[in-house]
Amino acid sequence: MQVLRLAGIALGFLTRLPVRLKRPPTEEEFGASVALFPLAGLLVGLVSAGAGLAGRYLVEPNWPAQNGTAAAAGAILYIVANSAITGGLHLDGLSDVADGLACKDPARALDVMKDSHTGVMGVVWLVSDVLARFAFAQALTAPAQVAWLVAAPVVGRAAMAIVISRYPYARGTGTGKVFAQNTRAMHSLVAALLALGACLYLGTTGVLAAASSVFIAGVWAGALARRLGGLTGDTYGSVNEVCELTFLFGALILR
Repeated sequence: MQVLRLAGIALGFLTRLPVRLKRPPTEEEFGASVALFPLAGLLVGLVSAGAGLAGRYLVEPNWPAQNGTAAAAGAILYIVANSAITGGLHLDGLSDVADGLACKDPARALDVMKDSHTGVMGVVWLVSDVLARFAFAQALTAPAQVAWLVAAPVVGRAAMAIVISRYPYARGTGTGKVFAQNTRAMHSLVAALLALGACLYLGTTGVLAAASSVFIAGVWAGALARRLGGLTGDTYGSVNEVCELTFLFGALILR
């Protein structure tokens, strides 16, 4: 039952699903729930990829015959479903980080990231992210390749778990602080193993792509931590996006 409760906490934080708990989570439970972030990612992947498949079949019932319109429809529904179930949480973090990095004064970067207004760089990075997802979803056409779209959010949430336990929180307050203070190395290890298990279905290429994307996301997180003096909730979201996109890029290279 405790595992189900931790999974509910993870789902409640990472998705827009209406999760009801009998009592509010403790700080320790927030930290422990990070271990199950990949399970929330699995749900996101299943819903998103499922919507993409539905879009393809609606346009072309005989799919997987090649049809550019069907591929585009599937990619669009994949993006819409992904944004709907996550509430654009990580996209928002990515755009905030872009605005913060664009600030010439590193000391003001955190304040810029906290501003609810989106700047030019935030818009550019946001649009680039969505276009990249569209291209990847459109290119992964074979039935077996759709599994990459399911696995991507799993790997992305595992990367988040790793950096949450690895770096201090950069703000005195913030949504992600309770996770940063209570996540242990064991929690991130469990998350990594869950992601590994999900990628085994993809074979050696899937495991290689996952390891490479998590490494790249870790390098990104380290660079942010050095510039900001730690990480924030926004940077966690950007880590997820970097990891997912590099994982899907690996799918195109290694398929």
